Formats: sequence, C-alpha cells, structure tokens
Amino acid sequence: MKDDKKIQTHPDFPHLTKECGDTMTSKARRLEYLDKEHWVPYPQARKILRRMERMLKGNEKRRKKHLLIETESNNGKSFILEEFELRHPPQDNPLGEGIIVPFLLIEMPPRANDLMIYNEILKKLRASHKGKIQGQEKHLQVIHLMEQVGVKMLGFDELGNVSQGSELQRKSVFNTLKYIGNSLKIPIAAAAVPTVEKYVQVDEQWDNRFHREVLPRWTLNQDFADLVASFEQHLPLPAASELGTTPDLVLTLFHMSGALIGELATLLSEVAEFAVENGHERITKKMLENHEWRSPTHRRDK
Repeated sequence: MKDDKKIQTHPDFPHLTKECGDTMTSKARRLEYLDKEHWVPYPQARKILRRMERMLKGNEKRRKKHLLIETESNNGKSFILEEFELRHPPQDNPLGEGIIVPFLLIEMPPRANDLMIYNEILKKLRASHKGKIQGQEKHLQVIHLMEQVGVKMLGFDELGNVSQGSELQRKSVFNTLKYIGNSLKIPIAAAAVPTVEKYVQVDEQWDNRFHREVLPRWTLNQDFADLVASFEQHLPLPAASELGTTPDLVLTLFHMSGALIGELATLLSEVAEFAVENGHERITKKMLENHEWRSPTHRRDK
C-alpha cells in the first residue's frame, strides 16, 4: 500500500507534486493532466482505506464484517473505492493461467435484481455469459469464476440504486450479496447515499454485519484548508496560489463548493484550466468570483 504521507514534490515547482510538475513543459500536457482525476488523501479517507486493507487481509475463518460508506452525492465515496481498486489491481497468476483479482469492484445497476448483479460481475471479469443461464446455475457460474480468479473482497459502488427498484427487487439484491459473501467467505465494501440504510436495516442479521463509515459535509476548519492545499499540489500552475493558507480564498472555495469534495475538485480543475488557457500563473479570488459556477445549494433551489 502506497504511503500518502510521503508525497514527492517537484524540484522546480515545490508547490506541486513531482508528477504534476513534470507536466509544466507544455500547455497540452498541463491540460491533459487536469482532465484526469488524482487521488488527494485526507484523514477519513485514509482511515477507511486502512480498514479496507484489514478486511482484505483478514482471517479467512472468521465471520466477515462488511463496510458501508455513506455520504451524499459528490462527496468522495466512489473515489475511495476506486482508489482501493487501483491499489489492488488484477495480477498475473503465478500458479497457472489467467489472472488474480483480489478486489472486484462493480457498480450496482439501477433497479437491479440477482441476474443483473451476476451479469455485472461476469462483465467486469470479461467472462462470457449466456442469457439462458439463470438462477442457481448462474450463481454457481459466478461463484466458480470468482474462486478461480481469487477474489478476496467484493466492492459495490452506488448501492443506493436499490432504492429505484421494488421491494421484491431490493430483497433479491441483498439476498444475492449475502449469498455471494457467505459462499466465498469474503467481505463486501459498498458505497451509498444515507437513504440506503433503511433498506439494509430491514434484515437485522445483515444489518449487524455492516460497519458504517459516514463522510459528512466538510466543516470550515483547518482540515478543509489542508484539503484545499492538497488539491493545489495537483494544479499545474507555475506559481503557488496559496489557496489553503489564504483565509479569504479558503472561505470562497468553501461556499462555492458547498462543502463537498467532489464539487471542490471540479471547481478547482475548471478554474485551473482557465488559468492555463489564458496564461495566468496562479488562481486568484477574482478568478474564482468571475468563474461561471453555481453552488450545489443554488442548483437545488432552482
């Protein structure tokens, strides 16, 4: 597991990471860098990732405890699962043909049922699946394949999509997740909006197996300022904007982002792109105020 605490900075641009600073050779490279998502660590994300590491490496004989990451939309829950997947990518199987997939992450389909979940797993593993195979036969096919590729932990993003289905569909989804987890004796990590909890709580036994990690909206404090400063390390501009150490800029970003990390990431990326395109060395308060942007609060009010 890579160490978030030891971030290598660029020798010529010490306010940037080494990777970000390396793009300063051309406008095209800088814009390409801004088009990509970059992992920005913060205390609660590190805590969740450490828990997931323990889950992945846990005792196979012990009863598995699952994880539910809860937060509203655009506040970082999916990015944590995706970062964990990047840290545990598929690997060549040293003992035979095929690959090893320690962490399998899929997105919960809207109005899902058991068959749709199985097909999503097969698609992610790039396995052929015939439409005529259903029920127990499909379950056995998926379980066999997951055993073959050595899945140690299963991840579900957007678990809240179960709310779009009927009560019967939701029951089918949760029974399928339990069936997979129990059959393979592996833990499950899921991300969802808080409303999904009422559906998980319907089954007391299933509910007791989940550890909750709630990601609240950010508070205007030093943690938020540190987060802003961390984001600035990934904005390929020649001069430091000091976004996280200038109180007025921290306050402006807090209100514009609605205290949501996803909104903050998008906002800073867009303003940095404007700065690169127009030859500005840093982001200023005037640049932020003139940027065409509606905060999440204003969008909901419309």
